[in-house]
Amino acid sequence: MSRSPAAILLDLDGTLYLDDSPIPGAAEAVAEIRRLGIPLRFTTNTTRRPRSELAALLSGMGIPAQADEIVSAPSAAALAAGARFPSRQAAASPGLLAGIYRA
Repeated sequence: MSRSPAAILLDLDGTLYLDDSPIPGAAEAVAEIRRLGIPLRFTTNTTRRPRSELAALLSGMGIPAQADEIVSAPSAAALAAGARFPSRQAAASPGLLAGIYRA
C-alpha cells in the first residue's frame, strides 16, 4: 500500500530556484504536491531576505507561496528561543530582527 508523506519540506535556493531563476519543473512539482493535499513548507537558511520577499520571489516564478509557509533561519531561531525562554528578551542585529518580525 502506498502512503503519502505527512509533510514535505522544500529548500529554496538550489532546489526551487538558483540565483533567483526558477529550476525547470519546480513550479509543476509544487503544484502537484498541493494537488495531492500534502502539507508543505519552504525552508531556507538565508538571513538576507524577509519571508515576505521570499514569498513574492516564489510567486513571481509561478510557485504560489505565503510568508507563513516559509521557515527561515531567523524565524526558526525565534520560535525555538520563544519556546525555550518564553519570558526572556534577546538582543539581535537589525537584519536579524527584520527576518523575524517582517513576515
